[in-house]
Amino acid sequence: MKRFALFAVIGMIAAMTTLVLLLFTETKADHKAYQDLNTQINNQPKGQTTQQRYCVRKDIYFSEGLKRKHILMLCPTAELFFASDKDQSTALEKMQKVRCWMQEEFIYELDGGQEAVLQPNGKYLVRHANVNEDKSWIEPSIDDKPFQIIRYFEADEATYDYTSHLFWANNTPISRFRSPSHILLTSTVSSELLMKGFAKEAQFDLHGKDVSFHLQKLKATFFDTTLPEPPHAHLDETR
Repeated sequence: MKRFALFAVIGMIAAMTTLVLLLFTETKADHKAYQDLNTQINNQPKGQTTQQRYCVRKDIYFSEGLKRKHILMLCPTAELFFASDKDQSTALEKMQKVRCWMQEEFIYELDGGQEAVLQPNGKYLVRHANVNEDKSWIEPSIDDKPFQIIRYFEADEATYDYTSHLFWANNTPISRFRSPSHILLTSTVSSELLMKGFAKEAQFDLHGKDVSFHLQKLKATFFDTTLPEPPHAHLDETR
């Protein structure tokens, strides 16, 4: 039964890989690590095995609207853990000192300073405008400047569950930036700080077409970047 369960784990991971490949760009090092771990599982009589990994990088891509968005996770060390007990299997990756950047929204800055979002009809919709008003819709121009909203957080420890496609971390400093380009940037030199806070728990779910992100017990300070002076906090919120 245990050997059957171990093969079920491998089959489950293979099936999940088929799905996750829609989101992940896997490096050769990642691929070899998973192959080696699967070999260890076959040779492990107790139905469980672990493998240590170093200098881990995960690139996750997902489609939302007209754009493909990017999540980048970096950590110096991680441990892969597989276990099988009767009919139940567990596949976890536990990461240490994680840094994560997530593309949240793509926007365009128009002539005059307005911000807009590209819509399926090929036109821009001005942010926070009335969709029923003609003036809210604008034709794209080559002079429009691409910007993005990036969410960044850190965690001493984080876990990814391959069975539920759920990532979670506790006690996470978190920030949001407005940055140039639609290519994910890890530098904040040219960015504007929109929010800075601390969440008791941060998690995102990769199960499905969209990535859902949730914060528990968030204490955050939001900044108004439209002010001529350095940003001033105008809201302190707990969720």
